[in-house]
Amino acid sequence: MGRERERIDRRRLIGGAAGLAGSAWLGGARPGRAAQAADPVSIEYWHINTETFGGPAVKELVGMFGEAVPGVAVAERFLPNSYTGLLENLQTSLAAGGLLNGALGLAGLGDVNWLNNPSTALGAVGVATAWKFLGFNYLFALAGLRAIPRDPVEAAQVDGAGSWALLTGIVLPLLAPTLLFLGLTTVLQALPNTFVPIQILTRGGPSDASTNLLYAVYQDAFQFFAIGRASAEAVLLLLLLGGLAVWQFRLLERRLDYDR
Repeated sequence: MGRERERIDRRRLIGGAAGLAGSAWLGGARPGRAAQAADPVSIEYWHINTETFGGPAVKELVGMFGEAVPGVAVAERFLPNSYTGLLENLQTSLAAGGLLNGALGLAGLGDVNWLNNPSTALGAVGVATAWKFLGFNYLFALAGLRAIPRDPVEAAQVDGAGSWALLTGIVLPLLAPTLLFLGLTTVLQALPNTFVPIQILTRGGPSDASTNLLYAVYQDAFQFFAIGRASAEAVLLLLLLGGLAVWQFRLLERRLDYDR
């Protein structure tokens, strides 16, 4: 029964992925692609399908290799199955009368209009973006912790080192290259990955309080059709991300050379 269900699930997964690929191929031949790109429904259609079929495909691979590779099965619990669904739930929770405001009401703090307040809208987008990187950072930090050799830890324990001394004197220095890598990659990916939270939660508002350079490129190109300004913003964004990437890789190489 279990094997039969597994075969059915895999057939459905493969068929859905093939259907998605076919629809993407047909979509390239249709006119009005700029209008589709400007349509939030079309954007969310592709995003939801990517998460629906792409996430289970990766989970299927993790399930097949989870028993052979120790620790790989942990990844299955931290893969974002439906990031769009998470954002919808977050939008509901932050709305007036939502879960968070209900908890604040019980504490006597009253309701806060999180998504329509210029002082809190950007913070809500930041929370949603940070949640997306939680699983990735957790897995790498876990791998870094497991890679720490036991000999220096055991030697320090024999010498009478306490938990704080072990953490600050051995664990954190040995984990520093991993933490540096996670910090650099998170900063580098933070800006490109804010588009979906902004589009779903705030649409850049209120009063452009949650708009960044990436979302400004989208608005100018596909909503206002100011192609010249959008092109200039895109070049500026490319230079910004490229310069940041070069600086971060040099910093990472310098740190790794120092560790050697």
